[in-house]
Amino acid sequence: MLPNTYIIIWADDDTEEGNVHTNFNLDASGDEIGIFSGPEYYYSVIDTISFRDQVADISTGRLPNGSGNFVTLPQPSPGENNEAAIPFDSTLQFQFLILGNPSFGNGEISLDLFEPSDIVIDLLSINGQIIERVENAYLQEGRHNYTLQSAFLSSGMYFIRLEKNGESSFYKFIEL
Repeated sequence: MLPNTYIIIWADDDTEEGNVHTNFNLDASGDEIGIFSGPEYYYSVIDTISFRDQVADISTGRLPNGSGNFVTLPQPSPGENNEAAIPFDSTLQFQFLILGNPSFGNGEISLDLFEPSDIVIDLLSINGQIIERVENAYLQEGRHNYTLQSAFLSSGMYFIRLEKNGESSFYKFIEL
């Protein structure tokens, strides 16, 4: 493969479908997979991932693309850079991403601001009650990262409210 190119490999035990289909399946209740170099490098590990129970319609990838940790992406990005999966709010001029959603105990919030702004980030119950205020500050443009400790939460659905200069956006957050 050439640099900055992508390939989709189907782990579906269906090699008759072509050379991008493997001769094995991955177990939806948890498994691991790796990429290894050839014999000239003694089959050294290039990359691996282990995962737990899979949830339908959830995509996992590295952020930043190709070098960061494996995280749950807000939408699939097959055949392209994982950062293309980060939604951009053209009205409020920011990018907001919840990494590790659904969460197994903690998640990460990444906020990219394109202008200095008053920011409030709250974790809300399903009834709209504030559980935790994550941020309340005037922030400069750039990337801002936060750790969302959610291990104390009961399993269920929550919301994250992002308020920028008085205008709010809401995002679903699931704790498993």
